[in-house]
Amino acid sequence: MPQDESSEVVPSSEGGDQTPVAASQPQQAVQQRRGCGLLTWVVILVVVLAVAAYLIHRAQVEEFKRQQAEQVQRRAVRATQLDQVGNSLAQALEAVQAGDIASALLIIESQEKILASIAQEAASSQDAEDASDAVDKKGALAQVRTAIRQKQEEMKAFAVQELLGLATEFPQVKSAAAAKTGEGQQSATESGATAPTPGAAESAPGGGAETSAAPVGEPLAPAPAAGP
Repeated sequence: MPQDESSEVVPSSEGGDQTPVAASQPQQAVQQRRGCGLLTWVVILVVVLAVAAYLIHRAQVEEFKRQQAEQVQRRAVRATQLDQVGNSLAQALEAVQAGDIASALLIIESQEKILASIAQEAASSQDAEDASDAVDKKGALAQVRTAIRQKQEEMKAFAVQELLGLATEFPQVKSAAAAKTGEGQQSATESGATAPTPGAAESAPGGGAETSAAPVGEPLAPAPAAGP
């Protein structure tokens, strides 16, 4: 019986029978092992990449949550500060109602500084919305302060004019106004040198030339009579 050329005869250990064995089987086994090993490495690589992607995503989520928590905490602090500013402005209103405008202005100025610090902190923390809100509130306070000061100056000028109208009935008012005017002139004189008035030395007492002439209209003394 003819044998296949691709097979070889392997002697049997028991009766001398020879069994044909295919020569391509070891090559197929090697190829299968190689294919299995490559597939295993691909699966391992995919699993590693999936785990790495999961860990990166989880770290990003945790970082986002941490930033959100810090932002919420910062906004809570700013809300508390804004509540304190509101309470201070309520005190300023009470001071104005009591007639103490100067104290109210001091309160407003101090709250402007607090709002400026809040805006600066929010800007450094990249909280643009809170920073813009603090800047707007500070601008509103500045406008109110400027308007109050302007009206205060107008009221001062109005009160001065009204009181000066009483100078005809009360001489003390006129004296006080004259004294205030003199203080103003003295302050202006001290602030800069003033030029001497021409002819001041001539008009000063003792500054003019002495004359022996008698005053006009005064009769001259009669001459003594001659003796015998």
